[in-house]
Amino acid sequence: TSTTSGTGSTVTNGATALMQITPGATYNLSEAAAGTTVLSQYQAALSCVNAATTNGTALPTTFPSTITLQMGDVVTCTITNTRKQGTVTLTKSWVNAIAGDNVSLTISGPGVNSANLGISTAPSTTSNATANAVVGSVVTLTEAVQVGSATNYTSQLVCVKNSGGAAVPVTGSGLSGTITM
Repeated sequence: TSTTSGTGSTVTNGATALMQITPGATYNLSEAAAGTTVLSQYQAALSCVNAATTNGTALPTTFPSTITLQMGDVVTCTITNTRKQGTVTLTKSWVNAIAGDNVSLTISGPGVNSANLGISTAPSTTSNATANAVVGSVVTLTEAVQVGSATNYTSQLVCVKNSGGAAVPVTGSGLSGTITM
């Protein structure tokens, strides 16, 4: 058993010490989350190598998995967890707009990367704001009036998942709100 620790992009790898095995016995390869880690937020990949190249032991390539070791095997397996992420798109729809009014659209937050600013000019020209965000992170969606006045409009932020169209709960009101990926 090994444990990783850390936060954000600073994670300390865990390691399992060498252990004596019984030749011909089957061993399970799996992992368990430690602390507040949620393994469903990660894509796990398994890579195994055998220093005893002549034994012909079948090495697992999927995870979780099992392995049956033979006498003389020296197998090292590494589990690599990559944080899952999704794409967020923020667009603007104008209703009864004053032509020429303009807003900027931004997506931000600690788990957000590759963010691109969006611009929308009434009555209907919009370049969407886009970003990638890691699963489980809080994402802030903001509209900032550049030309015109926010008092001329009633703002509403509605979020839906692209797959299935389910509503995504939004916290906040007015020109800014947050969602959890």
